[in-house]
Amino acid sequence: MSSEAEIIIAFLYKRSGKSVLTEPELYLSLSMDLGWMTATEAKDFVQHIQDDKLVHPHDNGLAPAFEIAAVNIPRGFTPSKKTRSKETHVHTTQESLLDQIVKCVSEYTRQPVQQITSETVALAAEKNVVPEVAVLWIAHRHDCDVSTFYDAVEAHLKSPMKKP
Repeated sequence: MSSEAEIIIAFLYKRSGKSVLTEPELYLSLSMDLGWMTATEAKDFVQHIQDDKLVHPHDNGLAPAFEIAAVNIPRGFTPSKKTRSKETHVHTTQESLLDQIVKCVSEYTRQPVQQITSETVALAAEKNVVPEVAVLWIAHRHDCDVSTFYDAVEAHLKSPMKKP
């Protein structure tokens, strides 16, 4: 029987149709596309599945460490709060910096959060920058004043990075 984390992983890879996904593709799918987790919870979940060796580095991304075809995904599956909070050791009450900026740009431009998220993922990959910087760039393109986030993004960039 598959663990809930394995079901989530299988769901993400089957949904994408890819055998390798980048960390941002994984956590942005979990948070922005599916709405299953906040961006912080999703980032922690991706770190958790790497630590537990459920995924492994492969071709500049991450590949499942098990056969996803063998995983049965229940109809209407959504992760439990237990997966989001206990397994990933996340505080669910605080909205991530990325979530806050995306929401601000979305409200200013009157574009759906998913559209801003997609632009952010694409730009982050294209320019090889972290999503927080990419969304600031997108805000600038739309003349959206996000200057209140500059110090927080700078602090985020200077914070110690988690191991790859």
